[in-house]
Amino acid sequence: MTPPAGQGRWYPSNNYLAQVTHVLGGAVVILLAHLQGSNPFWVWLVLALVVAVKEFIGDTYILEHDTFQGDAIDWFFYQCGAGLATLTTFYFWPGVIAGSLWVLTMACYDVITEGESYD
Repeated sequence: MTPPAGQGRWYPSNNYLAQVTHVLGGAVVILLAHLQGSNPFWVWLVLALVVAVKEFIGDTYILEHDTFQGDAIDWFFYQCGAGLATLTTFYFWPGVIAGSLWVLTMACYDVITEGESYD
């Protein structure tokens, strides 16, 4: 039997999609830097600083008018992506598995809390 429309299916919340984007954004920067031969540590440090400016100044006062807590969570997810990508550059399969489990964990949280914000 087919469940009624909107039931029995998971539709990701906007919050989940935003945080997955933050994780992937951090990961892509580190992986691209690694492919270019850059030192992931220095790239991660620059990424942390640039994202801090973007989140705590740009998003707070100019773009989203977000809360400090919301910006801190966004910054944290960028760093999680960067950390997972750094792990992947040194230990490919453990990094891939850890990254997959991270995104799966966020999906489970989204399902359990029915899209409630991380804030």
